[in-house]
Amino acid sequence: MFKNYFKIGWRNLLHHKAYAGINIVGLSLGIACAILLFTLITYHLSFDTFHKDSDRIYRLVTEFHDEKIYHNEAVPQPLGKAFRTEFPFAEQAARVIDYPNTLISLGGPGNKKFKEEKGVAFAEPAFFDIMNFPLLKGNKKTVLAQPNEAIITEKIAHKYFGNEEAIGKRLRFNNKIDFIITGILKDLPPNTDFQQEIYLSYANLREHSSWIASDSSWGGIYSGSHCYALLKPGVKAAQVDKALIATINKYYSGRDLKVWRFRLQPLADVHFNPDFGGDADKKYLWALAFIGIFLVVTACVNFVNLATAQAHALQNPRTNIARARRR
Repeated sequence: MFKNYFKIGWRNLLHHKAYAGINIVGLSLGIACAILLFTLITYHLSFDTFHKDSDRIYRLVTEFHDEKIYHNEAVPQPLGKAFRTEFPFAEQAARVIDYPNTLISLGGPGNKKFKEEKGVAFAEPAFFDIMNFPLLKGNKKTVLAQPNEAIITEKIAHKYFGNEEAIGKRLRFNNKIDFIITGILKDLPPNTDFQQEIYLSYANLREHSSWIASDSSWGGIYSGSHCYALLKPGVKAAQVDKALIATINKYYSGRDLKVWRFRLQPLADVHFNPDFGGDADKKYLWALAFIGIFLVVTACVNFVNLATAQAHALQNPRTNIARARRR
């Protein structure tokens, strides 16, 4: 029975090629475009959702309350230490200072040099307890705990050393500081806003920039200075934001008391908040979603209209023949 239905359908398609082509192409294009749009939306919504306890991970950010409110995704470097030692809200807190467009050299024969556009990041060990970036080689409990240690991704290891073992090899940062590779990270997934593939011991930050590394550098912000925290279960971001006022009162004076503010930004908001450097805006994703739905609905309506018109066209000749016979 189904074979007969298939034969009849195929004959109708061949007999009405123009109608079939318009109908099939229109419906296919509508559905294909909608699938592409929803794939793009799903991709953006998946950013950094793979981290364990991602709903408890936050980034500390800065607001300047002047004539209007200005936002900055970075914070003064000392804030991370103060937040960790002076407040009971976090299970873990870690500072990460990233530098783009850095020079990495390997020394030895040929002294290979690489210009890394994504740069490097000086990271405290707790960063890898907060974020789920698997360590394939090395001891996660001691990673970056000592000065002059580095961890790199599989991709960078292959780029620098080919098929040779990268653990124990040396690399030099900006022709200035030597590091020994003690760990290999699994390659970063595409759906993350963390782009650095080389992480260096935070203890060496002072050798690169004594001002940024100073615990008294509250008066300025380097754009690559970030701090992440894993809040304890039950702790609300609002209560932390309120408590952070105490940090302003302790480390600032005069007009700065009214201007500076620190607060938490959920990890899920990092990719979408343009005020803090987000790469996507959810309102545009919603717009794309409505466009995708509109395309599917339009394609279906056109398909039904064409099918209805075709049905009437097929019925009309029979009706005329019947009328002629009655006459």
